[in-house]
Amino acid sequence: MVLIDAFIDDILDAYEHLYDIAYLCESPLIEQLVANRESGATQQARQLHDLLLNIIDELDPGPRAPISSREWRRHRLLMLRYIDGLTPQAVSDRLSISRRHFYREQKEALEVVANILWGRIVAAPERESSEGRPADTERLELMRVEAARLEAASAGQVQHLTHLQDVLEGVLSLIQVMAERKAIRIDAKLGKNLPDVGRNTAALRHILLGLLSYLIEHQSGGGILIKAFRQNNRLHISLRSVNVPQAATENGEQ
Repeated sequence: MVLIDAFIDDILDAYEHLYDIAYLCESPLIEQLVANRESGATQQARQLHDLLLNIIDELDPGPRAPISSREWRRHRLLMLRYIDGLTPQAVSDRLSISRRHFYREQKEALEVVANILWGRIVAAPERESSEGRPADTERLELMRVEAARLEAASAGQVQHLTHLQDVLEGVLSLIQVMAERKAIRIDAKLGKNLPDVGRNTAALRHILLGLLSYLIEHQSGGGILIKAFRQNNRLHISLRSVNVPQAATENGEQ
């Protein structure tokens, strides 16, 4: 069992690379937190990714929590940064705090997450010995129950509108390190009068991150062009590899 301080450092590091699946494949958290160890490395990394996102929802203090409370501010910061995918500056502006205050609050919030997950790791052997069942199996069942609860809870949450440009900026900030590692430039061309996104913000962000990750993984060099425009009251978004050597990729428009 690793020391709690090292575990907290691993959690902080994983959140900083939350959308770099290749990086998460090497995280020591895979062995400690992923229930299904029989799947491939990429699938295990995605399970870790989902777990780290789901734990943020667990910190939701509920609609009656005062916005001045630390619990509300902590959950809101993590939601804006990792669920909505906003940049640190955008989160700071939303919460009316300085960048220095943002990083301090972010570190404290992620330490809370780490302590919650650490408690589950410590408790797992106790459950196994007292109930005579594998700890991994119980953790998997717990994750399924939590996923169902979070889905039901999210259905009752008040939805807020988010500018598409904010969604794109958040996505790009989270995946930029992965793109730079492959020497890939990402450009975005946005049309006028683009609609805001509400209840589908998280889904759109996950789709964009998934497509960008796929394109980045399957090409070296060149660039990726994102286009967004409104036509017939519908939003159209396309992602396309550009200026890529033919030998480097066979991907076209996604």
